[in-house]
Amino acid sequence: MSYFFSLLFVLLSFTAFAQPYSNGPLSTGATSSNGTAAPTGFTWSEVQAGNGTAGFGASISAGISVADNFSVIGSWTVSKITFYAYSSGYAGTTSPFDAVTVAIYNTDPSVGNPTPIFGDRTTNRFLATSTASMYRIFNATPGTTRQIFKIEAAVPVTLTTGNYWVEWKVGTALASNFTPPVTIVGAVSPSGANAKQRSAAGAWTALLDGTNAQEMPFVIDYTTSACTGTPAPGNTVSSVTTVCPGINFNLSLQNPTPGSGVSYQWQSSTNGTTWTNVTGATSPTYTTSLTASTYYRCIVSCSGNPGTSTPVLVSLAPNSSCYCTAGATSTSFEKISNVTFGTINNNSTSTAGYENFLTQSTNVIAGQTLPISVSISNAFSSDEVRVWIDFNQDGDFTDAGEAVYTSARGVGPHVGNITISGSATLGATRMRVRMHDAAAGGNTTPCGNSTYGQVEDYTVNIQPCVQNAFTTNPVNTTTTCGGNATFTVAASGSAPSFTWQFRTSPTAAWQELPNGGEVSGATTSTLTFTNVPTTWNGYEIRSILRGPCTGVTPSSSATFTVNPVQTNVSPASATICRGDLQRLTITNFASTSAPMTATFTSTDVPKAIPDANAAGTSSNITVSGLPAGATITNLAVKFSIPAHTWPGDLAIALRTPNGQVLNLDYYITNTGYGPGNGMVNTIISSLGTAALSSAVSPFTGTFRADRAGAADASTSGMPVTTTSWAALYGPATGTYTLALRDSYAGDVGTLTAWSVDVTYVIPSYGQGVWTATPAEAGTMFLDAAGLVPYTGTLEDTIFVRPNVSTTYSVFFNSTISPCTSAPAQVPVSVGLPINNLSVPATVATCVGNGFTITATHDAVPATNAAPIYQWQQSADGGVTWTNVANATTPVLSITSTTQAMNGTRYRILSRSGACAIAASGSTTLVVNALPSITLASPTVNLTPGKTTTITGSSSPAAATWSWSLNGATIGGTGNTQVVNIDGLGNYQATVRDVNGCVNRSNVLTIGAEASDKLWIYPNPTAGAFQVRYYHAGDMNEKRIISVYNAAGQLVASKTFDLTYTSSPYLRMDVDLSGAARGTYVVKVAHQFSGKIVAGLVLVQ
Repeated sequence: MSYFFSLLFVLLSFTAFAQPYSNGPLSTGATSSNGTAAPTGFTWSEVQAGNGTAGFGASISAGISVADNFSVIGSWTVSKITFYAYSSGYAGTTSPFDAVTVAIYNTDPSVGNPTPIFGDRTTNRFLATSTASMYRIFNATPGTTRQIFKIEAAVPVTLTTGNYWVEWKVGTALASNFTPPVTIVGAVSPSGANAKQRSAAGAWTALLDGTNAQEMPFVIDYTTSACTGTPAPGNTVSSVTTVCPGINFNLSLQNPTPGSGVSYQWQSSTNGTTWTNVTGATSPTYTTSLTASTYYRCIVSCSGNPGTSTPVLVSLAPNSSCYCTAGATSTSFEKISNVTFGTINNNSTSTAGYENFLTQSTNVIAGQTLPISVSISNAFSSDEVRVWIDFNQDGDFTDAGEAVYTSARGVGPHVGNITISGSATLGATRMRVRMHDAAAGGNTTPCGNSTYGQVEDYTVNIQPCVQNAFTTNPVNTTTTCGGNATFTVAASGSAPSFTWQFRTSPTAAWQELPNGGEVSGATTSTLTFTNVPTTWNGYEIRSILRGPCTGVTPSSSATFTVNPVQTNVSPASATICRGDLQRLTITNFASTSAPMTATFTSTDVPKAIPDANAAGTSSNITVSGLPAGATITNLAVKFSIPAHTWPGDLAIALRTPNGQVLNLDYYITNTGYGPGNGMVNTIISSLGTAALSSAVSPFTGTFRADRAGAADASTSGMPVTTTSWAALYGPATGTYTLALRDSYAGDVGTLTAWSVDVTYVIPSYGQGVWTATPAEAGTMFLDAAGLVPYTGTLEDTIFVRPNVSTTYSVFFNSTISPCTSAPAQVPVSVGLPINNLSVPATVATCVGNGFTITATHDAVPATNAAPIYQWQQSADGGVTWTNVANATTPVLSITSTTQAMNGTRYRILSRSGACAIAASGSTTLVVNALPSITLASPTVNLTPGKTTTITGSSSPAAATWSWSLNGATIGGTGNTQVVNIDGLGNYQATVRDVNGCVNRSNVLTIGAEASDKLWIYPNPTAGAFQVRYYHAGDMNEKRIISVYNAAGQLVASKTFDLTYTSSPYLRMDVDLSGAARGTYVVKVAHQFSGKIVAGLVLVQ
């Protein structure tokens, strides 16, 4: 049973009201799901995706009828019922239908054999017919071959409250006669659908479209009596709880309100609290769609008495769950076998018409153009591939620009490009891939089924486009003619791409640089030159950066310097002793054999790779059996780790026999790629150009090395030593080690196989004419014994025995590169034996002083190698010797000694060129102790008039004495000093002893003895005398000296200022010259304290 109502009109009268009851909608709107507009004045009735039936038989001529139920509340006086039907292919404008039978039951007619309460299955109750202004179409297949008509039947019957069934069939003279079911946009089965069909034989079956129950549309016109009381509508009932945007759903009420005069006002709310009337929604049911989750309720009124239904929340489904269904009816023939787009590389074998691969995703950039490849199994020439991406994430593929790829018809693989919309909504969205036979039941839309083919859905993660900018510009690069060179750039931003340009001079035009010849990597971030000729010397190189949202951006330019090839001689220089032979050999290749490759396979696998373990594991291959002199030119490592589910956890490195270690795989070019299906038959080659990150698991193919230099680019026991393949090209034979580590927990794997391809050549070495400067006959030979003279022929090796230091010159022309070498200059330094190397037997010094030892030997001519020197010392009498740091001249100078160095021996070693080392005799160091000096005095405190004698003693005996008082030099060259009251202070003596060693004595302080005595002297005096009185120095003092004669008269007065720095017995001079002879009183007064002392002085 369905609850779809549509109140078309209300006719008011004094006692009854006319109104219709609709059992469900049929129109789906004026625009089809694929965007096609219906003809003017018409709408579509479109079969929804997931259904496949346009109409069901309800034909009088065929004896087939359909039935559906409806409910009545109160009393209905029915006048007519309108049914719907179409005749396929009928092109007329007037309805072809002219008959209809109607039977109404008050029970399910399929149960037992009930008698109708009205009508029967034979009486023609045809009343009228007209167009319904609709065309019935299949999903996404607009057309006008199925116009729907209304057939009205006269049904004069009164029905009281209850549940009823109506059974009907329609008639036409045309052969085609179908009745379409109720159709709701986005629904394959209306809520409560339970329609049935009776066959001509009388058998009842549920009316199904596939497995989807259907409801049949009809409209009952009736009148009823006026309502009474206050309505109790109960719950608000929704046909859905969750719905996609733009999809219609139906709202109804739990309890119908019988009678006429009932009014309805539907309301909506965003929060269930604040309600707004829905304009025009004044019927018992309300059909609408959502743009956001919304609450609904209805105000039902009878004669001004309102009743409110309990609200219901209808939630908006996420767009991701609202995509239309799509597929194919048959995959017995062609189907999709692989889709490759970005990091998606999906093989599929299912025969389902639709496959959901939404768990497989790839990151793309807004504005980016990426290649797509779709392969088909059992393909036909009429097969076509179409791809859509929901750029605005609104749950459909119908917006402008969302059809992103259409292939040409053919068996494929179908390869093209997809451009991501620059205005696309960021984040994960759906990509739909449809493959169909365009010539047999094709479907060019993203929805619905095709007859043959398959549909697959994937996820693309649209990321913001960040403008590109160079973060690393190319730098000036220098190489040698015939050598290799690289220029590297790096850029920030989204999906950067690179090309390269060159110009021949700073003023020349830039030219595109293609791959070919000596150039490779011209469309990558690293440009490589191989076997470069000198014609590139001075050229400028730059990179051109492009990106999805970046214009053409050039890098700064770098200068390419290609120097002439240099002749290489082994050794590049030599030092010999006169009379020795020295071999000189050109090491440049003059030519090589054709490259040869040998493959060596590991025999110690499988090797389990421990999870999250820096030590990892390793496997060895021993390379042997190569020709003598084989030189590596290229290496390739092939390995398989098939079961590892997260390849981006792995770091892999190679060690070659010369001990150098190069990183091959650094977490899939540092992307951390995963999950995946391991790595199978992955080849990392010195000639590879593609990054591992450009492929997807299992990474089968040939790639360049990641060449990371980080600590975790190899195992902890075999750290990376180089980022250059060239560094590995040492000896070809020996042990090759593959080291593998898994740095992150959660995934494990096993190395099941690996091998190494060694590409090598057999070189022949260059030859040249050798010359010597200065030239000296009889010093160049062809043999190691020095018996066959060299006569100026082309040779790769000669032997020389010069008598003086000589420079040898040679050059050659290469036949393997377009280069002529510059001459090599090979200096050979010739030494002479060091004769008569001698040093003095002893050297003496004092503790703390330094010393110098000078060595001598016979002269070495300037035409020979200058001698080199090394001083040594021995602390055990010459048994063992150690080098003296930085002592490499004939003179040894030591700036300071200690007593512990006494007896140390010194010697010098010397050689010229490669001659034998000469050793001198030894010099014994004598370190004399410093003299010990003591000063003493019988008294150290004096008063005026007293003296003391300071006496010094020295051990060893002193040769000279010198003295100082309070740090200042004073007279005296002996060991004594006489001190009086004016000589108070600190005395120190300096002694040079008989060994010439100098030291200082102790400091002896002579001070003043405190006394209250007043000293006046000389006394008697001829007139001049001095006065002394003790001053402690603890405070300032002002002294006044007053002299009185015998008559008590003041004859002289003087004032003296004393401070803490004044002498304890300050000399205060008084002069009475010219005064009468006699005795005078001398008074000394302290001006501040008033203290007075006095004495007599006799003037004669």
